[in-house]
Amino acid sequence: MIHFVSRGSRLAALIALVGLAICAASTTSVANPGPWKRTETRADCTAFSTFRNPYFGETHVHTSYSADAFVAGALGRPREAYQFAQGQPLGLPPIILGAPAGTAQLRRPLDFTVVTDHAEQTGETQLCQTPGAPGFTDPVCVDMLSVVGTLSPTPPPLPPAGILNYLIPYVAVPNPQRFSFCGPGGVDCLNASSLVWQDTQSAAEEFYDRSATCSFTSFVGYEWTGSPGTFNAHRNVIFRNDVVPPLPTSYIEENTVQGLWDQLETQCRNAGTGCDALTIPHNSNASNGVIFNPVNGDGSPLTAADAAFRASIEPIAEVLNHKGSSECMLGVGTTDEVCAFETSYRPTLFTLAPVTNTAAYNPLSFVRNALKAGLEEEERLGVNPLRIGMVSATDTHNSTPGMVHEQDWADTGHNGLRDRNDVFLATQFPPSGIPTNGSGVAVVWAEENSRDALFAAMKRREVYATSGPRPVVRFFGGRMPAGICNSPDFAQKGYESGVPMGGEVGPVANNSSPRFAVLALRDTGDPGTPLQRIQIVKGWVDVMGNAQERVFEVAGDPDNGASVDTATCTSQGIGADALCTVWKDPEFDRAQRAFYYARVLENPVCRWSTYVCNRNGVDCDDPGSIPAGFEACCSALWPKTIQERAWTSPIWYRPEGIARLRGRVTFGKTPANDKLSLVARVGQSTADWDLATNDLTVALTDDDEIYRVTVPTGSFQQKGQFFLYKDPTGALNGLKKLGVRFRNNGEVVVSLKTTGMDLSNADQTQHMVHFEINVGDYTATHNRLWETRANRFIAIRH
Repeated sequence: MIHFVSRGSRLAALIALVGLAICAASTTSVANPGPWKRTETRADCTAFSTFRNPYFGETHVHTSYSADAFVAGALGRPREAYQFAQGQPLGLPPIILGAPAGTAQLRRPLDFTVVTDHAEQTGETQLCQTPGAPGFTDPVCVDMLSVVGTLSPTPPPLPPAGILNYLIPYVAVPNPQRFSFCGPGGVDCLNASSLVWQDTQSAAEEFYDRSATCSFTSFVGYEWTGSPGTFNAHRNVIFRNDVVPPLPTSYIEENTVQGLWDQLETQCRNAGTGCDALTIPHNSNASNGVIFNPVNGDGSPLTAADAAFRASIEPIAEVLNHKGSSECMLGVGTTDEVCAFETSYRPTLFTLAPVTNTAAYNPLSFVRNALKAGLEEEERLGVNPLRIGMVSATDTHNSTPGMVHEQDWADTGHNGLRDRNDVFLATQFPPSGIPTNGSGVAVVWAEENSRDALFAAMKRREVYATSGPRPVVRFFGGRMPAGICNSPDFAQKGYESGVPMGGEVGPVANNSSPRFAVLALRDTGDPGTPLQRIQIVKGWVDVMGNAQERVFEVAGDPDNGASVDTATCTSQGIGADALCTVWKDPEFDRAQRAFYYARVLENPVCRWSTYVCNRNGVDCDDPGSIPAGFEACCSALWPKTIQERAWTSPIWYRPEGIARLRGRVTFGKTPANDKLSLVARVGQSTADWDLATNDLTVALTDDDEIYRVTVPTGSFQQKGQFFLYKDPTGALNGLKKLGVRFRNNGEVVVSLKTTGMDLSNADQTQHMVHFEINVGDYTATHNRLWETRANRFIAIRH
């Protein structure tokens, strides 16, 4: 293991050393394409980087268009939320003498934001508050409006009946029905919802910077809010561009997530309109395992095709928001003590009192256990349905995306009137109070700050989550150079030598472990807490087919002596400005599939609740002096200090993955004379590699399709363990020769050559290229940097 730890004034030099820019992206010629197609009309971004920039943003925001945010007094709509994300102040409830009781403002603006108001009840909520509209005089609306904005002196354990009777029938019953005032087929409520959806789209367009400056990106989105049996199954839906369905799909129309996905396929992804979408589940910690349960909506087992579809439409998950951490829970499938972080103690969404008995929690309520379950499913099916990247978000119901600073949370919260003063902030009754937390942000590694680039990064899972601060974290796996931490081209070498977070690697070092390179730079903004250490979390499937896990300390020092004076919230002790290491798995087994993700921990700081408790004179050493309503300040469930952190998306090791790729496009004097040659070494054959029964497809793409060919079943000539397709005329899309050799050690070598043909879609500049092989249900991918040398375009090999 090689690593460095940097402290003090060397931070700026180290940022330059590794080729990372925090605020100003490194720019290259915009002629360099990203590995994605531009699907919208906009200017090319001036700040384009082949080696990608970190963009900090928010994927889970509620405004007053959401029914639960409206009843909590939220003052902003989507336009106000986007203004807030860009650094403008926003008023907070309640309204007193015609003015907001307070304001909130980000310390730093965001790069991108998605407003995700609930799809359910948007129309109903508008009708309830519109005089003369259907429903305005309906008892359910009258009862709800009678308690909206009421200011009880202390937080009740339950919301008022008028609010419960309005919300629960739409999201927490198995077969929800619209209120009768919605009219036949719900037409009146759907018409009102359509106006909200149009305004949501209009706001996203208004604040999307389509100029070359690319200062801010907004997406169109919504939340599907199903909670059958009080088990949270919520998904945020993010659309790639401004081509979206006519209405969101709500839990009313589709009461299973499978139904939601089917509608997104029909109305968007397969509609032929240019629409694309993905879903992001959140708060699996309160799902009783339903979010990550690897079955279909009707309870039937997944097929390989089902698993591939699920991995495609749901590539990332929310690992933290203000309702708690969903990474892992100490005692639920893990002994990892670092999992004791922002635990909500709510096994279901509507659990009121804290539940500490770990037996009450389904292991699949947590992302790490889901990642392990995905490996087990891949053992069974050959496809991993739970290949999950990680982001964080706020789930704000205040129209305040990115409001994550611990001290700011202590002043504002995220839940409108439910967080309006210290008594409410200190309650232990959810959905607000001490069980909540300051939440986090999503970080996306993309070439530019545009919808296409950010969406493509989410799809390939090159994203990471933080608990609020903005450290810059890189994570690569493959054949990493031993000295990469000292290289001025850390990112370039990472992309040349392996895959980034979210990618997959095969047995790139034969029987030895791949090398993993991880770099973390501390947040240079406020509060800018030093780093303490980096861990790598490994999950794998053992020889018995059971999933296991282990946490490795790889850089920094868990015993560095850093501490916090909780009376003043002053931090003490040393830490690092930067940590970097190259690590090999000491327990690596070439035959065992595995995942690896990095977890970066900062030195401890005060939790937000400590600021609230301190300013109210809470002294836990003198129980008799604790003010009424502040008893939870002294509960052991919610510590006075926390260690803020970042989680990268995993890198998956697959024994049957691509071990090596050699590729070359030779450009002729005319495009019709270009030629492609490829040699791919696959680590292990599977049952799908039966060329007598399965077609074989090879594809090479960047922002365009460079080359694709499918060799039909039965087209190969066999000689022993060698299969050959040969046609000097290139009648099959220019394919001259394709050989498949099955080696005695289980490896497969695929070699391909074309005749002279037009390969001008291969841009003659250094950029990322995607290679893929498909045989039956088997798919393997290889994403690597290619470069131009003379008249050749070559995959860089290490």
